[in-house]
Amino acid sequence: MVKGKRAWLRILEAVIAILLISGLLLVVYSRQTTKADTSQAAYELQSSVLNYISENEILREYALNNQELELNNGIRQKIPQNFDFNIKICDITAPCKLDNIESEIFVQDKIISANSSTYSPKKIRLFIWQK
Repeated sequence: MVKGKRAWLRILEAVIAILLISGLLLVVYSRQTTKADTSQAAYELQSSVLNYISENEILREYALNNQELELNNGIRQKIPQNFDFNIKICDITAPCKLDNIESEIFVQDKIISANSSTYSPKKIRLFIWQK
């Protein structure tokens, strides 16, 4: 009779161990999928903002004339409150960098080459990070 009780205890221990390991794996997996959703949302946001800049004549003019402050103010309403952002305008071959940000940064760029009166190709680089 004693051997039968030991067998049930071992089965119970194995079930508890499996439940603990499964719970740990679920917690780790759920944290990983949250980060993927943030990066996908940031990518889609950047694409829509850069397309908005390229289609808006006033914002294109700001980009071609190196008016970063006006361009930043022009797209502020397009960026949700949980993201912070910065736009850099530089020549096509020059590097565009953003310093002093301690968070994960998502970067995408687009080239604005001309409008009806000006040909001065510029690279617009949009930096987005979560607050």
